Amino acid sequence: GVLFVAMGKAHYFEGALASAASFRRRSPDLAIALWTSKNYLETARQRKYNNKMPLLDHVLELPAEVVGESLQTVARKGLLKRRPFAAKLYGIAHSPFECTLYMDTDTTACGNMTNALELLTRVDIV
Repeated sequence: GVLFVAMGKAHYFEGALASAASFRRRSPDLAIALWTSKNYLETARQRKYNNKMPLLDHVLELPAEVVGESLQTVARKGLLKRRPFAAKLYGIAHSPFECTLYMDTDTTACGNMTNALELLTRVDIV
């Protein structure tokens, strides 16, 4: 299935939903999952595709400690940066799918992605 991880600012969450809609449109048979923070769970579960079917097949809550670690700021060369990698790594490691196509929240499916998942049956990372 296709996996997204979105937390923090609302535009990441809305981006994940828009990206999921593009995958649903291009590959309607692929399952789609979203790991997100508690504040976005209900909205994600209620979102529909074409006002009919749920947009997401799986809506999963990121543990508070993963969200907290991801939002900590760290000093690097005098700059403060967020570390969203903990949430992404957690989401991938705990994917509900046997074969997972992880996508960032700013991606758009331009074609059917079923072949990409079939490729994952032969290799680990695409």
